Amino acid sequence: MSIAYEFRTYRKPDGVLATEVSCGSVQVGATLTDASRNTDSYRLHDVFHLSYACLLGWSPVTRPLLGCKRRSDPAIDENDDGGRAIAIEEGLAASIFAYAATRDYLRGAARVDGDVLASIATSTAQFEVGARTAADWERAIIEGFRMWKQLDDHGGNGIVRADLIARTMKFEPTAVEAGLD
Repeated sequence: MSIAYEFRTYRKPDGVLATEVSCGSVQVGATLTDASRNTDSYRLHDVFHLSYACLLGWSPVTRPLLGCKRRSDPAIDENDDGGRAIAIEEGLAASIFAYAATRDYLRGAARVDGDVLASIATSTAQFEVGARTAADWERAIIEGFRMWKQLDDHGGNGIVRADLIARTMKFEPTAVEAGLD
């Protein structure tokens, strides 16, 4: 199974950059801005959630957007796909982004600091993803930033394909990015 997220960035009438993400022809999630005084491309952060879904098999943020919340098991629905898990995943994405911002957004990085990985382990211990290793998280973070950098380098436009079986991701530029739209 694979998921393809298409990112499309445009300038709103007020001059603020905004990004819409779609899967197929359906927009997933809200239109995002950087929500910051700094233009730092945080609006592309849904690629991190896709990376967690692909490489860790866990993203309570991504599941409801794609209509695959596990409602048949009330405990999983409440605990692993519920509001607390979503808040923790969003918090992790934001804190990892802040960490990466102080390290050139992990350009060329092969490692993530151990204290960051330890904090993730503590934050996620009560969820199914708590069984994932620091190395698993490190790979998901680095790959997520690799995809994020490619999106950012292409003006926030492109398609990110996640193969959930092979646990791989790849970036494809789009006609929008190339100025053909």
